[in-house]
Amino acid sequence: MNKRVVQAFLHWLDTATEPEIDTRRQAFLDALTQFHGKDARADLRLGLRLIEEELVARADLWRARP
Repeated sequence: MNKRVVQAFLHWLDTATEPEIDTRRQAFLDALTQFHGKDARADLRLGLRLIEEELVARADLWRARP
């Protein structure tokens, strides 16, 4: 992914609801089965890693609430 695409994805990820994130995550997982190009698969895996990091961060914030 180029820098602008990553920035746009991160902005979306910051503002997305959990259902929206789950939908995008599933779409990326489905796309991994369809795309065989090295670059496309690397981009999808990057997106999945960023999604997982966001979900972990949100879970940590939720647990940290009094």
